[in-house]
Amino acid sequence: MSDKDCANHKDCVIDKALTLVPAALDPYDEASCRILNQIRRLLVEIKEGKGTPGHMSALKSLASDLTGEAVEPVGLSLLALIEKNKDPFLEHLVDKRCSKDVCFGYQSSPCQSACPAYIDVPTFIALIGQGRYEEATDVILQDSPFPWTCGLICPHPCEDACLRGEQDESIRIQLMKAYTAEITSSSSGYRKGPLPEKKPEKIAVIGSGPSGLSAAYFLARKGYQVTIFEKQPLAGGMLRYGIPAYRLPKKTLDIEIENIKNLGVDIQTQVCFGEDITLESLKSEGFSTFYFGIGLNISRSLGVEGEDLEGVLGGVDFLRAGAQGDNMGLGKKVIVVGGGNVAIDVARTARRLGGEDVHLVCLEKRDEMPAWEHEILDAEEEGIIIHNSLGPNRILGTGGRFTAAEFKYCKAVFDDAGRFNPSYDESKLTTIEADNIILAIGQGADTGFAAAEHIELGRGNGIKADMVTGETNLPGVFAGGDVVYGPRIVVDAVAAGRRSSIAIDCYLQKKPVPDPIIHPKSRGSVPFLDMTAQEKISLKRPHPGQIPVDDRIKDFRQVELCFTKDMAANEAKRCLRCDRCRGDGLCMFACTEMGINALTLNPTKKDRLAFFDFAGTAEKCIGCGSCAAACPQGNIVVNDDEEKRKIYFCGTLVAEFDLEPCERCGTPFAPKAYLDIVEKRADSAVGVDIERNLCPDCARIVRAEEIAGEILTF
Repeated sequence: MSDKDCANHKDCVIDKALTLVPAALDPYDEASCRILNQIRRLLVEIKEGKGTPGHMSALKSLASDLTGEAVEPVGLSLLALIEKNKDPFLEHLVDKRCSKDVCFGYQSSPCQSACPAYIDVPTFIALIGQGRYEEATDVILQDSPFPWTCGLICPHPCEDACLRGEQDESIRIQLMKAYTAEITSSSSGYRKGPLPEKKPEKIAVIGSGPSGLSAAYFLARKGYQVTIFEKQPLAGGMLRYGIPAYRLPKKTLDIEIENIKNLGVDIQTQVCFGEDITLESLKSEGFSTFYFGIGLNISRSLGVEGEDLEGVLGGVDFLRAGAQGDNMGLGKKVIVVGGGNVAIDVARTARRLGGEDVHLVCLEKRDEMPAWEHEILDAEEEGIIIHNSLGPNRILGTGGRFTAAEFKYCKAVFDDAGRFNPSYDESKLTTIEADNIILAIGQGADTGFAAAEHIELGRGNGIKADMVTGETNLPGVFAGGDVVYGPRIVVDAVAAGRRSSIAIDCYLQKKPVPDPIIHPKSRGSVPFLDMTAQEKISLKRPHPGQIPVDDRIKDFRQVELCFTKDMAANEAKRCLRCDRCRGDGLCMFACTEMGINALTLNPTKKDRLAFFDFAGTAEKCIGCGSCAAACPQGNIVVNDDEEKRKIYFCGTLVAEFDLEPCERCGTPFAPKAYLDIVEKRADSAVGVDIERNLCPDCARIVRAEEIAGEILTF
């Protein structure tokens, strides 16, 4: 969710009211807890479109009834909020409209909101669970051209947001993406669907990395004539020349680039912008709009003595050469400087290209390294030796050739204000001898053409552009991805290309840019996967494993093994379906107000409730079905099947009861636990025996007969 989306979320009066009601009710007395639950239920009903004008008066009455510690923070605050915002409340209750556009409509799951491309994760996961792989891949392709690529290399922020991770472990969303994409591409291939009628405008995309390819993909889907100009021999940018094949096999990348070309995108390689083409020359060929997605493809230097010696290599240059089969004269002992993911990739690539003794040296302590933990562990498994808390002091050599590097002890990487500002103890020096040293300390942008084109540059010599639309200082010229905001993950570049494609379309069609420019969308309503509660909680996150270390360091084969069919099917079952269950808690409130307290939803870090108690619910549930009646999305189903009542929560069987037979007709009609509650609470004056022992149809008949008898007697 964008910053603006978050601001709107906080500005909605119903959301403001909900923040007044604490999730934890422990400090309050029993009467206050009951009232607070009722208040929350009413507010959620309003948010879900089930509110009536009577809800406002009910809220006022309940707020006034609060006692003790709940009076000031909740009761008085809620009364003041309602009084000050009568019109917005009535707007929700009468017009069923939210001026902040956060109520009534689609509410994305935490995983979808965390994905920069807003891929509808629960929908494609559910489709995989049903074996509908082509449809699952189509869902991903609506928001990203790289289902397989991202399925192999994405650091999966979606998994960090997954609510299942707060119960045990998150869903393996990343590998599920790769699984369905591989099956689809190897069988029918990606489906491109009907293409729109070609528009007359020609758009030039400079750079064929993930940002440029994504912009071209989404523009082509809108019908524009798109040509990509790429400096290197093959398209892909850092996907091809920066990410080693052991993480991203190039055949995978080729398949997804071919899919983009199948939309009509023309890719011209070995064309250097600023030398072979310019804005003026492209305009003379009929191009009216331009997108720069050139990434960061220059190795940064250290600025220390000896950096110009032979045998000193740049990290990005080394990866690019390695992707083309050139080891740049690498020796057997290699030093890699850097602690990020690029440095890890450089070290592991060096190991595969002849480096028998590879040392990675970084400023950070082991637990401070910016590289992903699993990448660090993989590097260590492959024999790479990591030296922490060391920074380069000088590079040594003989006869113009590198021989060793001298490092000083790094006391701290960041200063007291949290800024990158390393401090050293220069009395503690360490010298490491080697054949080569590879500097993988960061990347820069190759924007030497900018001055001649009058393109304004920003931080780090990147292109200065609007962070949402990609608009630069020149009309019709857009830019996005790493060249604008610095090094980020691939899916960020995908989202940047997609945002700019929308902005470019608006620019060419002379229409306003939507706000927000992209937002999470539901890509379909997929039925739940049926399973028992025991199955739901017993299934664990799968670990497909890797090829043995001794085998994998010999070449660039993909290290991580793929999912099996059973792994994918079981992982789909673990999904909580947060796209359908919004965690609004109405089911829990209904159960609480019944006095049963069988249905517990837990607060989560994502500011919403989640249902984890799949096994415990059955112990207290009476089978009344109040939760099903309260759920606004119909996620809870009560199914009477012959002599059994089964209650399903998002497809998971959470409670099962034998049905008691009607004393009059013999039809099974209700669980004993529910009938006992009816007997306990009902007024005997209204005929509890009839309600408890007879099914509704027979109870109606008997009551009618009694009334008729009373009339006749009179």
